[in-house]
Amino acid sequence: MGFIAWQRSIQTKLRPALVLPGVRNLHSEEQTWVVAASAKETLEAIWKAASELEEYEPAKREEKKLTVDYLTTKLKWLDQITIEVVSESQDSTTLKVVDGSTGFLPLTIPLAPLLNIVLCWFPFGDNGKCAATMSTLRKKTAQNLGKDINREVVRKSWTNFAK
Repeated sequence: MGFIAWQRSIQTKLRPALVLPGVRNLHSEEQTWVVAASAKETLEAIWKAASELEEYEPAKREEKKLTVDYLTTKLKWLDQITIEVVSESQDSTTLKVVDGSTGFLPLTIPLAPLLNIVLCWFPFGDNGKCAATMSTLRKKTAQNLGKDINREVVRKSWTNFAK
């Protein structure tokens, strides 16, 4: 296991920047996705999309919930996307999708997961990166399903100034 992988394994469990509710809203975003497919089919398509996209990696799979890691190319900032089935019918599935930055410091810095615990109170923004990350995953999933996925933004990150 390499240095980044080792730090990532710690950071994904701790998620220090997502602990404090007021501060995490600066660098996390929540959306609702609705797709005309079963929950099982939708979650499988998301898992497949995450494994096909560069910088994305399926991390955890439960019956009604997925976690996808997004690790930036250069400095290795780690975001986590959680996808949870909210409701489902025979022909439709509604998902709660939350993307958040897990730490102020990137994983290229030695001991970043531990330092990020100390810095969990430090306000920092994502400048719309969480929304862009979710959009890429949603579009690839829709392509894999061959169906549109309707999106509603429930809460934008405080530093996402896109319209």
